[in-house]
Amino acid sequence: MKPDAMFANRYSAAERAWNSLTAEKQQAILDWLRKHGTYANRNPYFFIVDFQMPVQEPTNWNGRALDPRRQYVTAKWNGRWGTYAVEDVQQFNMEVKQ
Repeated sequence: MKPDAMFANRYSAAERAWNSLTAEKQQAILDWLRKHGTYANRNPYFFIVDFQMPVQEPTNWNGRALDPRRQYVTAKWNGRWGTYAVEDVQQFNMEVKQ
């Protein structure tokens, strides 16, 4: 990040905030920054502290090209049936159609 000069004294606080995060949240922040870039003149401490993890949802593969290396099942997510990868079904504890 390229914080404004007035935030230069916040380095230690930002570093402590960063070090307190889980590896998963650190990776999510890095991914977000790679995709969107940095905020010019923003206090990095507040960027780290205020960062919200992206909401993750399983991918419904209905009508999409399926990867032949993956296994898919019909499962329910948020009250709707769809085609989901087995990994998503397990991760999100989804109901599987028998």
